[in-house]
Amino acid sequence: MTDFRIEGKRVIFVSTRVPTLADYERAARVVLRDAENITHHVGGRLAALRDQDMRARALLCDACGTPARDLLLAINDALQSEQT
Repeated sequence: MTDFRIEGKRVIFVSTRVPTLADYERAARVVLRDAENITHHVGGRLAALRDQDMRARALLCDACGTPARDLLLAINDALQSEQT
């Protein structure tokens, strides 16, 4: 049996039965499922960002003929010399 009470704008359901092992197992499965979904989502986003980074580095190298690292260092040096 489930009772409810109202606190402010929220309705809170209060269970009057004792949780069973099956309830705890179900809750643990939900947490694990959510963690797997989050890990999958973050992993997919990270792979997409790595792909974008590799394409950007390839474009920088192809556009000017110098490695991306050297180009970024040259840009940084130019910006620092402008600031002085």
